[in-house]
Amino acid sequence: DNRAVAISEYAKFLKRQQKTLEAAALLKQELATAPAMSISAERSGRDLAFEFSDILNPNELSYWKWLGNRPRWEYIEERLLWRLLENASENQREQVFRQAEDLCKGADPTRCKSLGWIFNRLHHPARSIPLLKDAMMRGSGELARSSAFTLFECYLDTENWKEAEVLFPIASSQLTSQEQPVWFSRIAVIAARSGNLADAMRLWKKVINLDLSCTSGLKELASLGLQVELKQLYREIQKELPDSSYPQKSLKQLMGDR
Repeated sequence: DNRAVAISEYAKFLKRQQKTLEAAALLKQELATAPAMSISAERSGRDLAFEFSDILNPNELSYWKWLGNRPRWEYIEERLLWRLLENASENQREQVFRQAEDLCKGADPTRCKSLGWIFNRLHHPARSIPLLKDAMMRGSGELARSSAFTLFECYLDTENWKEAEVLFPIASSQLTSQEQPVWFSRIAVIAARSGNLADAMRLWKKVINLDLSCTSGLKELASLGLQVELKQLYREIQKELPDSSYPQKSLKQLMGDR
């Protein structure tokens, strides 16, 4: 699209000439006046999100109008919205967050997925949860799987180990076989932190069923009151699998590598 290329290149030229505000104004003008689905508006949104992210003003109505007129939110919309929310001052944040949430109500599930992911990355996992649940339930395919994994992260971040355990079979589709036991071990550790030691041991047995060599979180579990139980578990495994070196390695960790 010739118009999109011309505006983008001219904005970059202005930026190189130290005319950053003038360049951003050019892009904002295109975003505000061109049809939301046009190539030139989309490219202007991308350039603003990537080239001018540090000066994006969350009170600028043209950004919100453009986001509201884009039925699906994908990478460009997500990046622009992320920077708007990130740039909001402490006093602006609640209003801006609500403004973003309002754009998700009854809209395409890609909006809920994007905003849920952004809230999580901005360290507001509890606020992400209803958005990601909605995206997972109404979405399908990769959208549902991606939403489920971010929702799983939010449950870990909020130390809701029970919901994390329930969701893991779906969320784990986004992980490799090497990653799965490491992530599942976090559920066991959170359960132990909350005082549910029996559940933590039950969960840890699932970890070693996934990968006997996994020791991620092992020392923390021991420090939380499970050292005796873990030693006993690995001694039993050692008897059952005398040719495996992994139980002995785990026992060494539990005994402080002595």
